[in-house]
Amino acid sequence: MDPTLSLLVEKNITLAEVDIFASEVLDMLLRHRPKIGATVCGISGDLGAGKTTFSQSLARVLGVAEIVTSPTFVIQKRYTTTHPDFASFIHMDAYRIEDARELRSLDIENILSSEHSLVVVEWVERMHAALKETLHIDFIVVGDGVRNVKVFGIHND
Repeated sequence: MDPTLSLLVEKNITLAEVDIFASEVLDMLLRHRPKIGATVCGISGDLGAGKTTFSQSLARVLGVAEIVTSPTFVIQKRYTTTHPDFASFIHMDAYRIEDARELRSLDIENILSSEHSLVVVEWVERMHAALKETLHIDFIVVGDGVRNVKVFGIHND
């Protein structure tokens, strides 16, 4: 059965508000996290819409000490957090994924089975078949430095 979406939040944010928005999203992820497996946040939006900037802010909120860079060419990067609920922050960029079979080499099943991991996937629309998202965020450029964000809760029945 296809997942159903519930719009949880829609608002405009500026670059100065991204860390606050990341904290709000983390609260939503904690409220909606699955009982089994990793918590997955899918992100979609055009190039330059703010997906990586948001991922970097979310990593800061989780207490990741390292500099978080876009995993476009390596597809995924794993970081250790200081957050009590998520030991790992796994940042994925599916822009270069052309076929779900490519995910096998990433050990996606192991990643998604880890209950103490938060998995953030940019360009998630390229991996929908392999994931059960907890939340989905759409980023839309509405002006110079302003993004419209829509956060959806996903119910996988």
